[in-house]
Amino acid sequence: MGASVDNTKEYIKELLKINKKNLVALGYQKITVDGTVKSLTIPTNATYALMVLDSSLATAAIRYLELGAGSPPSSTDGLTRFNTDAWDVHGYQNLTNFRITQAAAGTHTLHVQYYK
Repeated sequence: MGASVDNTKEYIKELLKINKKNLVALGYQKITVDGTVKSLTIPTNATYALMVLDSSLATAAIRYLELGAGSPPSSTDGLTRFNTDAWDVHGYQNLTNFRITQAAAGTHTLHVQYYK
């Protein structure tokens, strides 16, 4: 794991967002992010996902894209995320189109909690 950072406020903000939307948890997925492009295994009826990255690096760890027929992310192209970043993805189509890969060597794990 990377350097220990207290993201309590960020996690509380995410939980409040989920509570306001009256979302119901559907499932959880743990993805080991490596040099291959990976997609999500989406539970039936999921329309929202909360994602948290664990990485052994403090610098750029992964890249992702929510794309249709476009090019997948690569180690140099895509949206960058870092150790302990939390973000959400809204909409079934965005979940279906989500792709992720590593931006730098290291150990990277994406934790995904699905909701409807």
